[in-house]
Amino acid sequence: MIDGLTTIVEAFKAKVPHLDNITNNIANISTPGFKAEKHFLSVLQSAQQQALPYTPATKIDFSDGSLQHTGNPLDMALQGDGFFTVQTSEGEAYTRKGNFTINSAKELMTPEGNYVMSEGGRIVLSGTKIEVDPHGEIKSHEGSIGKLKIVKFNKPENLVKASAGVFRNPNNAAGLQSQDEANVQAGNIENSNVNAVKEMLEMIDVQRTVESYQKVIQTFSDLDNLSVNRLGRIS
Repeated sequence: MIDGLTTIVEAFKAKVPHLDNITNNIANISTPGFKAEKHFLSVLQSAQQQALPYTPATKIDFSDGSLQHTGNPLDMALQGDGFFTVQTSEGEAYTRKGNFTINSAKELMTPEGNYVMSEGGRIVLSGTKIEVDPHGEIKSHEGSIGKLKIVKFNKPENLVKASAGVFRNPNNAAGLQSQDEANVQAGNIENSNVNAVKEMLEMIDVQRTVESYQKVIQTFSDLDNLSVNRLGRIS
């Protein structure tokens, strides 16, 4: 009975991060450029000391989100492969969140306070009538300001999430490359690629499974208590 209970408890514990994962996706439905995180069970190399031969894991879905037109020249969306490069307090990071703004020094920033990078460094907007072409070239009435530093990765699945929609590439595990064929859509933002209906249905399914496990665990507990009471009367 104990072995059976252990198996159920481990299965229950595997569902908890799945539920957290779905909740996080739903919470970021309105976050520009957010990429949904998919829960799956990774098979262990050795299950000799494990109750179950798998462990919970997540995988980022990097498929494109739909475009939303805003008309704001500081809003930029990428279509196809590619990430904007931003400078954070911990070094370079990468994002598809293109709802940019400017600070008091007219530097292009993310809402979180990270610097948006060009191929030559930070981007300082000067002049008026800011325009961004599909290749990422930023211009004003005064001329060229710089070109957005847009990159892609050979193995984007190896990127590590730093925050909602922002990723890091520790030890270049994802295989950094320049994106020479970037497709920037100025005046637009990329919506989250979270499918709200699918996530809600999955949440209901997981909640039902968790409730089933809870009932089984309670049944085991009741049977154990019954066994203890019987042994007590026999002794």
